[in-house]
Amino acid sequence: NGPVARGPSPSRRDVTHTTWQGDTPEAKVVSASEMKSALEEWLAELFGLVVTDAKKWEEVKVEHNGISWAVHTLNLEAVSLSKEGSTAKGLAEKLSTMPMTELRHFGLRFVTPAKEGTVATENDMEPFLSEGPHPGRCKVEDGAAGLSVARSLEDSRKRYIASGKDSFKILCQSQVDAPQGGRRFIGTRDSLQNGAILKEDTQDRGFVPMRKPGYAATQTGNRLW
Repeated sequence: NGPVARGPSPSRRDVTHTTWQGDTPEAKVVSASEMKSALEEWLAELFGLVVTDAKKWEEVKVEHNGISWAVHTLNLEAVSLSKEGSTAKGLAEKLSTMPMTELRHFGLRFVTPAKEGTVATENDMEPFLSEGPHPGRCKVEDGAAGLSVARSLEDSRKRYIASGKDSFKILCQSQVDAPQGGRRFIGTRDSLQNGAILKEDTQDRGFVPMRKPGYAATQTGNRLW
């Protein structure tokens, strides 16, 4: 009666997968280019940040840093600007908090979304909508005929003064009978003339003789110097 032979220990047996367990699916490894592409989509969709400088965006690096991802670039002084996040959406949230002076080094810029239900037309994109350049640069719409027709210089609402006439009767504007002539002369009326006050009829009330320079008031022939 010797020792009974036993099989291998259950812990050492080769455990094989049964039909209900199946094979373990392999985890998909996201590449840096895929993460950068997803980051660009999240920035445009959630925060309105679009790539306006493709050259600077190509210089941006997205690298795997441990269990998270890091996006970084360099500014003009070769100083690193970086943000970290576990997902592309997290990276987009971090980048959206950066000031515009730093976002421009990533080639990103905020863009205001267009209003829903409105379609941009050619007239909306024109910077001038006045009667002056608008009819000549844009198509004349219905009901706007005659805007580009030349108007007479004598019409109202024109900054034009006809020769010899004055559009302003007061406010010290030029007079037709200006002594020096010309439309830009503004004459002045002095209430004192030769030491006397002028009347309303522009006549002197009294004449005050003015002494000659170099003579005393009581002297007639002797000079002071």
